Amino acid sequence: MSVFDLYREVYRLVKQIPEGQISTYKEIAIALGDEIAARAIGEVLNQNPFPIEVPCHRVVHEDMRIGGYRLGVTEKIEILKKEGVKIENSRVNAPVFREFRSSKPLEKMRMEQERLSRRAKIRTHTNSDFEFFAGFDVSYKERFGKAALCVMDKKLNIVDRKVVYGLAKMPYIPTYLGYKELPFFKKLKWDEKFLLFVDGNGIMHPRFFGSASLIGFKFDLPTIGVAKSRLIGETRDGEVFYKDRKVGYKKGHIFISPGYKVSLENSLYLADKCSIYKTPEPLRQAHLLAKINENK
Repeated sequence: MSVFDLYREVYRLVKQIPEGQISTYKEIAIALGDEIAARAIGEVLNQNPFPIEVPCHRVVHEDMRIGGYRLGVTEKIEILKKEGVKIENSRVNAPVFREFRSSKPLEKMRMEQERLSRRAKIRTHTNSDFEFFAGFDVSYKERFGKAALCVMDKKLNIVDRKVVYGLAKMPYIPTYLGYKELPFFKKLKWDEKFLLFVDGNGIMHPRFFGSASLIGFKFDLPTIGVAKSRLIGETRDGEVFYKDRKVGYKKGHIFISPGYKVSLENSLYLADKCSIYKTPEPLRQAHLLAKINENK
């Protein structure tokens, strides 16, 4: 599926909440197709550019606490009271709206991950297969994103660097990171064929198809996921297992897992081969390049 503009969809859903009623971050997340997105809904509404036209003041916490509001909590309370909503002991007392009309984009993304994970087999490669290595990373300031690609040769000399900018179509939602970053990667152009290190997970993912797997599959690139924390599973003697399946490795403070067209064993070998410090050098350089300069 093409990457969905989740910001636009959240605002469309919020506009469906009738005056005098409220809904919750969780109910909107369920309408999108996965309640795991509840926390991200708050982030999206905090960036609402039209706080009256898109009545995000009608969205509260699951326990009926008021929650935040871009124009201030006091203003949120006043608007709700004018709409006939009762507020008692800092809790909202009003009918909860749940009848959203939604295409459930997160459900569709999840189904695609499950389908592609059955098609995207990890494979065995040797180091001689790769003349070049690359790293891809994106940094964000609210919706604004700066993406960087750094390509290096076998001796870890930089041979190419690319930077692109854009607005994210999704907030960060655990297990859906690839769909947030895929549009940025699509904007990048390169000449070399390389193995790509992605700041995210490969098969170390609830559906065995994280951001490294998605990018690798969509662009037919061998990829390795490098994550800062363990998303799923348990670590045993430096190896990560999930549902009785080995899905990656713990290497110092990072977690390595194959994304696409790379075997488990070679994902760790290649990460070590490309490391000067703790993080594989192409990814470390991409991270430095992607940093947003707050002074500009």
